[in-house]
Amino acid sequence: MKKHNYLFFATLILSLILTANVFAEEEAEAKEETKPTTEKAEKAEKEVERIIPDITITPLETLSINKLQKAVKAGALARGWTAKVQSEKKIRCSLAVRKHRVVVDVLLDPEEITFRYVTSENLNYDPTNAKKKIHRKYEAWVNLLGKEINKEIAKIATEDALK
Repeated sequence: MKKHNYLFFATLILSLILTANVFAEEEAEAKEETKPTTEKAEKAEKEVERIIPDITITPLETLSINKLQKAVKAGALARGWTAKVQSEKKIRCSLAVRKHRVVVDVLLDPEEITFRYVTSENLNYDPTNAKKKIHRKYEAWVNLLGKEINKEIAKIATEDALK
């Protein structure tokens, strides 16, 4: 009889433990399901908390507008951007990365080069928002374009110096 009681209680305790584990696992799964949603929402909000300012770089060397145009076109091509001359001092550059697309105007001046946002697709930009927020990669892409343009400016200046 005692063996039977021990088996009964052991089985009862084991089933309680298993039931408790099942409930704990279900609760943990429920928390995990809501947690990523919250984290994703917070991450998405951080990604668009970028204000779209003009980005300005100082050319490494002072060049003529024609040579600056040449440097912008070469730099844009090297970074995967397309470049179309709009006027003597303005080149429109666009970049397509996976499902994202961005267009900027590159405003030329011998003393500085300014990148001005024009439009984008899939970068979470809302023009009705007064803060003008955009995806965080926008700034990185434009800064990389600026660095590449400065490399091209240095090449052109070196070529001119060797002539």
